[in-house]
Amino acid sequence: MTTSVAAIDLLCALSRPPLSICLCPSCHTHTHSLSVSLSLCLSLSLCLSVSLARAAPVLVVCPKSVVSTWEAEFDKWGYFCVASYHGPKRSAVLERLMAPGCDLEVVVTTYTIFRKDLDSLNDVRWLLIVADEAHVLRSPRTAITRALKAIHTKHRIALTGTAMANSFKELWCLLDWAWPGVLGTAAGFERRFGAPIKCAQAMTATLEEIELGHQRQQELIRKMQPFFLRR
Repeated sequence: MTTSVAAIDLLCALSRPPLSICLCPSCHTHTHSLSVSLSLCLSLSLCLSVSLARAAPVLVVCPKSVVSTWEAEFDKWGYFCVASYHGPKRSAVLERLMAPGCDLEVVVTTYTIFRKDLDSLNDVRWLLIVADEAHVLRSPRTAITRALKAIHTKHRIALTGTAMANSFKELWCLLDWAWPGVLGTAAGFERRFGAPIKCAQAMTATLEEIELGHQRQQELIRKMQPFFLRR
């Protein structure tokens, strides 16, 4: 999928609220994948801001190592009022967010700060949450997964290059954050998709098991298509 087509798909998806997207850039370098993914997010956030009269800001949650990169990319790709919610001065950013007529359009924070300040951040009406390096959502039991699921927002975008590294549970957890409940429970997802697909890949799989695994794989692809984009 080209960047332009992906951007159009994202913008068209606004007609189907709430918007939930899991975007998996297939770039080999983080800097390039961030630039491509951010260009899509900027197009989306700009369209959302215009369509909703800039009703609420966008929150980007990312690893600490790329906070400055996100800020630089926002400055490069548009004219957004951006603030970093990190460090001892973040209380001033929160006050600014809570003030009437807040001019902030984008706030960038780290996963650690997001988890620590969840209650305070939940007092803000967020238009969109972007989770960068979203493969941190590997288990529904981790503190960061619970925190991200607890944030109040209608629109979510997950950015990751490794939607599934070791198990189908990781894929389910990521997609369940992007669109809660769309794939059912974790146990039901494993029975319906994980187990048959893994069974079909075994050297000892029968023709019937291979056929069932293929059917479930295609079914899973169809289910994911409305909200899972690959560049």
